[in-house]
Amino acid sequence: MVKGISNIVILCFALLTQVANASDVVVVSSYHHANSWTNKCLTGIYGVLSPDYQLATFYLDTKRLPKAQHQQQALKALDFIEQQQPKLVMLGDDNAIRLLEPTLIARNIPVVYYGLNNNPREVFDDSRQLLLHSVGVLERRQLEPVARLIQSIVPATNNRILIIMDNSATTEANLNYVYGGKQQITWGTMRVDIKVFDRYQDWQVAVKHAPEQYDAIIVQNYFTLKGKDARVIPENEVIRWMSQHSKVPVFSSSIASVGPGKLVGAIAINSENHGATAALMAKQILNGETPPPYKNSELTEYYFSKAELDRYQLSLPPALAKKASFN
Repeated sequence: MVKGISNIVILCFALLTQVANASDVVVVSSYHHANSWTNKCLTGIYGVLSPDYQLATFYLDTKRLPKAQHQQQALKALDFIEQQQPKLVMLGDDNAIRLLEPTLIARNIPVVYYGLNNNPREVFDDSRQLLLHSVGVLERRQLEPVARLIQSIVPATNNRILIIMDNSATTEANLNYVYGGKQQITWGTMRVDIKVFDRYQDWQVAVKHAPEQYDAIIVQNYFTLKGKDARVIPENEVIRWMSQHSKVPVFSSSIASVGPGKLVGAIAINSENHGATAALMAKQILNGETPPPYKNSELTEYYFSKAELDRYQLSLPPALAKKASFN
């Protein structure tokens, strides 16, 4: 992977290439251009492919736009792909994969996906045929090790942790595939409750009342929460509100959510490596090689805010502190 390329440079390059034609690779993201997960994935993708191939990026923006507009966005993406005439398309996260992969495969366009939370065999009617013609990186955010890690940091007053998620395709995939549809799980002496919210005000109520039952909160997805006017609440607004109002420590799976005035810590997938892994699979296909059918991307980064740890009077076990990064 090419090192030292900033997210800003990558993002500018991605935006500029949207107006150019005849790209070798089109990357379609489920998110919008300002999403930190997307930008870091693109850093990994462009770092691997841009020295040798022309790339273009399309943002579906399905995390902010209502579901009624998703199909229209998919048609726009397909028009964009048709204009670019790429040799290969990369699809980022569940919405892009669900909306576009079957059509692309029918058009004999090779596909590399990254960020599929669900089981591919449960996403598509003809999953066997799709799996023969597409490869990619599965996004696996198993939360049992995260919850056990938090239990080693936070005093166990209630032996209960609350996981909160927005009402999105990613959440649905996690609930069905990772948790088997359960919203209450017991791991040893610890109980974990999973709650899903569509409205921001309900999310806020849950956070404020969390200390009555829970020792900590884990935020899994928070990109589609809607306010009273049905607008999607900006990500940073959600995170900073939680930091200001939660009486119990809040953890996340996103490094971008951690810092002074934000959340305490994150156990996360390295999103740049996540994108780079998918890009290397794409490069194999472009070189006439056959990559493995899929790879798993797992939680590998431990990131904490010293200021937020101090605010909650928390300290990390020595073994965790040695492999963690801080800001």
